[in-house]
Order: sequence, then structure tokens, then C-alpha cells
Amino acid sequence: MTGDVRSLAAQRDREQRDKDNRNAAEVERIRAGLGKNNSR
Repeated sequence: MTGDVRSLAAQRDREQRDKDNRNAAEVERIRAGLGKNNSR
């Protein structure tokens, strides 16, 4: 029982980390785009 709960929590952590990484990548892309626009 506790093992199931622990693996479920670990999976949720992994999914959250993946989501954070995707968001960070998106922010970097947007920031890079804004930087390019500003330099023009």
C-alpha cells in the first residue's frame, strides 16, 4: 500500500517537473523572440 502511494507521488513529481521544464522552455523561447524584436 505505502509502496503504491510512494510510486504515485514520485510519478506526480516527475510529471510536475516535466511540466515545469516545458514551461521554462516556452518562457525562454518567448524571451528570445522578444529580445530579437527589441534589437531591430
